[in-house]
Amino acid sequence: MKRVHFSMNYKAAEAYMARMCQKGWAAVRRTGGLWTFAPCKPSQYAFRLCCLRGLLGEEPDSRKRRLAGRGIEFVSGGSSWAIFRSESPFHLYTPEEEDALCRKIRRSLAAGVLLGLLVLLGSLFLVNRLGPWFYLLSLPAALYSGRCACLAASYTGLIQSKGA
Repeated sequence: MKRVHFSMNYKAAEAYMARMCQKGWAAVRRTGGLWTFAPCKPSQYAFRLCCLRGLLGEEPDSRKRRLAGRGIEFVSGGSSWAIFRSESPFHLYTPEEEDALCRKIRRSLAAGVLLGLLVLLGSLFLVNRLGPWFYLLSLPAALYSGRCACLAASYTGLIQSKGA
């Protein structure tokens, strides 16, 4: 079964996988907002998303082997995130590692907001100088900047909820 679902952060994606698993559907792939599920027993698995980009200083393959040694199965992965599952509850990060991951993601999103705003302002400047065709640059830049701002706010919320 395929479903479209967009999550604002990795914790929201984990909660979505847990809800689907309670209904008897195990996540087997995620590509952007398109999720693929296979039938399973209700609540058979616990799912976690793992950042594959060097937070712990490990290469993705060695991380997968280390987790497999703990009985945690690699399900699917993309360029940045991987889905892992186990039939018993598990955690991939210590609270300190999770906080560092959220802060790292928020920093990159803040840079995305600034980049989008710079492109937006530059394209609006070019509209005045060279003509209305540069409005075409404005829309994607505004959308990108807005998306990054929403995601950054979501990760800010995660960071603040851990600190409270």
